[in-house]
Amino acid sequence: MFRQYESFTFFPAQQWSHTWERQHELIYRFAKEIDREINIFSPLGLVSYNFFSKEFFNKVLERHKKKVSTNNRNAVHPNMKFIDSLYIHRFDLISSVMNYKLLKRKIKLSDNNFFWSTYINPTIYRFFKKSKFKIIDLAERRQSNMKISSQMRQLEKQAVSEADVVIVDNMATYDDYKTSAKKIFYIPQGYDHNLIKAKEDKSSNVPTKIGYIGNLHYCIDYDYLFKLIEINQHLEFVIVGGIVDKTAEKLFNYSNVQMIGQVPKSELPKYLKQIDYGLIPYKINEFTKGVNPTKLFEYLGAGVPVISTPIPEVKRYKNDKFIFIESEAKLIDYKLNFENIDQLLAGNTWDKRFNLYLKHIGEIVG
Repeated sequence: MFRQYESFTFFPAQQWSHTWERQHELIYRFAKEIDREINIFSPLGLVSYNFFSKEFFNKVLERHKKKVSTNNRNAVHPNMKFIDSLYIHRFDLISSVMNYKLLKRKIKLSDNNFFWSTYINPTIYRFFKKSKFKIIDLAERRQSNMKISSQMRQLEKQAVSEADVVIVDNMATYDDYKTSAKKIFYIPQGYDHNLIKAKEDKSSNVPTKIGYIGNLHYCIDYDYLFKLIEINQHLEFVIVGGIVDKTAEKLFNYSNVQMIGQVPKSELPKYLKQIDYGLIPYKINEFTKGVNPTKLFEYLGAGVPVISTPIPEVKRYKNDKFIFIESEAKLIDYKLNFENIDQLLAGNTWDKRFNLYLKHIGEIVG
């Protein structure tokens, strides 16, 4: 179905070296499916900065440091071309036009372009408007994220109404856009069953290690997490992921916490094998109603039971056998029963998810 397009542009919201997420998984699978070069742009952001502000210069410096120092250990397919360029971190008309021209010079952009993005800003919207087929994949409920300007939220609404296909990973965002999108589909997160295998001896009823895999960002309920660690001082907590929110630095103060840092996707099985429970300790608010954690099925695929706060996209799977939902931190002492876990996992692999993705695209492009 992709042979009819002459160029391909992908706009992930994170660097390729970032912790492996849904956007990395999908782009990598598209790369394997498309037999020609695909252009993957470095993140262009959703915040417009004042030219003369300290934040503007810090952003430019940060971008340069990432470009120079990034050690990318994530998988790369041979036809993936990464596009980086000078970029003005502003979204006024003049800056957006200049950014578009700077980036366009880096690729051979056809009028018959296949466009995929997980976010929209004024520069990306120019690529969107020039494209023949347009997909927006939303794994974040930005309409409830007040850290993003009303200009960006409104632009996302406009792009959603014009896109050929909108894919969402959560029902909150689906409900936000179900009446305005031409075609909208709910495709949740999955897991790589070829990489992540269940332990031969699934987690014991007597745990010793509790794990959290993922970045430590502002969606984490740190009060819950800190209290959980304090209540369960007899257990070791293994944290695998980078620090995005400085609040997480308090974790270094706990003697029963081991901070691993960010690891590539290929090393996830090593840490999943070590833990007896996997945590999803997110805040409960309008924004996290739109969070569907990749780690849910990664934990379960490794035979690791899950303890989560009651975010809707995890709560729908609650069974009190291997998925436990808790509003408050408590002593970790559960009776486990892995009956029916294989049936649940069989329907939630990335193979199944991506095949459904391609099916929806194929129904539209023919």
